[in-house]
Amino acid sequence: MSRSAIQTSSAIMFEAKVILPDGAQSPDDFARSSASLPATSFVVSRHNDGTIASVYSENRWDWSPYCPSGRQRLLSFDTWCQGEPNVAQRAIIDDMRWLMFALIWLREGRPLAYATLTQYMVTLHKLALFVEPDDGMIQGLLNDAVRLTRYLDEMGDYYASVLARLLDALRKLGEQVVGFVVISKKRQRHIDKRYADYRGRMQQTPPIPTRIFCEILKSLSRELEAFEQIATQYLSLTVACAVDPLWGRTRNQQGLLSCQTPGLRKAADGSRWRPVFSELLDDHGLRDYFVSNGLQLSVKGISKGLTRVQFCAALLVHAYSGMRRDEVQGLPFHCDETFDSCGLTHHLIAGYTTKLNHGRKKKARWVTSCEGLRAIRIAQRVATAIYKSKGVRATKARSKDEHLPLFISVSYLGFNGYKMNTDRDRHLPGGIATAWGKDFLTGIVPTIVDEDIEELEHIDPHRCWRSEKAYRLGEPWKLTTHQFRRSLALYASRSGLVSLPTLRRQLQHITEEMSLYYARGSAFANNLIDDQDHFGHVYRNVQPESEALAYIKDLLLSDERLFGAHGARIEQRKRSNASIVTVKDRETTRRKTERGEIAHKETPLGGCAEPGPCNKKAMRSIVGCLNCAGASIKLSKLNRVIAAQQSLVADLDATTVEWRTENGDLEVMIAARNKFIEQGN
Repeated sequence: MSRSAIQTSSAIMFEAKVILPDGAQSPDDFARSSASLPATSFVVSRHNDGTIASVYSENRWDWSPYCPSGRQRLLSFDTWCQGEPNVAQRAIIDDMRWLMFALIWLREGRPLAYATLTQYMVTLHKLALFVEPDDGMIQGLLNDAVRLTRYLDEMGDYYASVLARLLDALRKLGEQVVGFVVISKKRQRHIDKRYADYRGRMQQTPPIPTRIFCEILKSLSRELEAFEQIATQYLSLTVACAVDPLWGRTRNQQGLLSCQTPGLRKAADGSRWRPVFSELLDDHGLRDYFVSNGLQLSVKGISKGLTRVQFCAALLVHAYSGMRRDEVQGLPFHCDETFDSCGLTHHLIAGYTTKLNHGRKKKARWVTSCEGLRAIRIAQRVATAIYKSKGVRATKARSKDEHLPLFISVSYLGFNGYKMNTDRDRHLPGGIATAWGKDFLTGIVPTIVDEDIEELEHIDPHRCWRSEKAYRLGEPWKLTTHQFRRSLALYASRSGLVSLPTLRRQLQHITEEMSLYYARGSAFANNLIDDQDHFGHVYRNVQPESEALAYIKDLLLSDERLFGAHGARIEQRKRSNASIVTVKDRETTRRKTERGEIAHKETPLGGCAEPGPCNKKAMRSIVGCLNCAGASIKLSKLNRVIAAQQSLVADLDATTVEWRTENGDLEVMIAARNKFIEQGN
């Protein structure tokens, strides 16, 4: 018998399989005897103080008390209906409610995270929409293989996975529990196959092309820089308009509010009217900022501007840490950690993750750069103003007792007609990713050009990038937060893939931090990240792939002839393969980098394929690369180095040892260049 099922003399008691955050109160236990349903007053969720959040008979169950991030979470059974449910729709809702109850209380196994429950709920909504036109019921559909095939034809193969898991769970419960016969496993095989085929067609999240990546980072930084210049005035105006509901409102609004709230009839100086918003903009010097950013010249514009800043800061945290969307939005107010070690200042982000932890909240830390820290500090300034308007000080001592998110919702200001109230000392973060995704990204994401597609083709030549709608020339890049995670892991390995100098400079600092903490063999990294899906592991595991891609891009696909010991071997392979890099070449290169047989490090003269640290340059600068067995040398780069060396030698005193040393290196490089030119001829 399951641990959550307890036998009594008259019934079996079932505990809800719910992941309870610290301080959360469990819902009622269910006493099941024969085929009884829960009572209408059965408590399905409780607040932390023990009061009832939702009962069984309600069409929307409040699951917020069991959400580890503290955000508002609902399990809604009626949102698929158009308006108030009719009699037939209420019967379908009753079915949905019972099936969801059975999955939470009666199913054996681990508790289901809210994300999984949401997947089941979406599937039940789709099933309801499918059966509703025929006045059917969900239970009849789940035992009809032909109709389930039609359902997937209409809804898409994406829903085959959750449907298959739903059928498996209900089948294990049995007919006596769920109240109807579920399709057999044998008749379900076509559903499993459809999802397997769908997974086979799924494409990996693409990295953001370096040109687009650079433009996005620059645009986000410009947005935050512009806000920093007026942040003090902006946030002062925010608090003033939030504390006094008449401040910044029109005379008409002030009159109506004064009548409704007698205590607001006079200002502190005894006057009847507060300044209107236009006057406040001029007083605070914010008119130009509001106009240039397209913000409404009212208190509603304040909310939109703050959401814009939060969105920019969140994306930069994604870009400079590799965190997931829920991990960023769930960050606590005091998440920044800075410490000095070995003469350097290091920055970490301390937060929580639930990924691959069965929905349980677990502490985690991520490496970031000074740019990521700057974004967090700006988000803290915005959050401080919102908390101040509510009379809350976001101190570290207080944050231990209350949920104080970094990206707190701007709805607490009440500028858009609805003012969110604090629920038992739990403040909720805003849904910034969904609220601003389509509206604001058009201003920061550039359009796709041919060089972007060519770069993607170098990274994954087996994918038909030009035929996919999401990557059409002239269209804006379809940005998702997960692309930052993949791009950072791929580009920050310093393997030569990042070709733009600006982007290289932006990633250099965080690359050094990641090399220190996330590189293979780092004892500190092993303590810092103990789950296999943390970004540190992603960064480690993608390094061989990144090196292989850079090796192919810089050497195998180079239009310039290569010299040096390793470069000569590559040229010989190119001639034997008619200068075409085959699939076999790519796979061989990838396997060799994974096994550590070859590596790729960009050098001033070209590239180096020697694994491990360099032992050639300790005494003779880059001249040691000329005779290295792993060197691939390009004449164009050698010419640039020679020109720089000639300039250096010309500025030195010819009677010094330094001049003789540098001039000797110059002569060696010129001799090598003459040799390579002769070989080329």
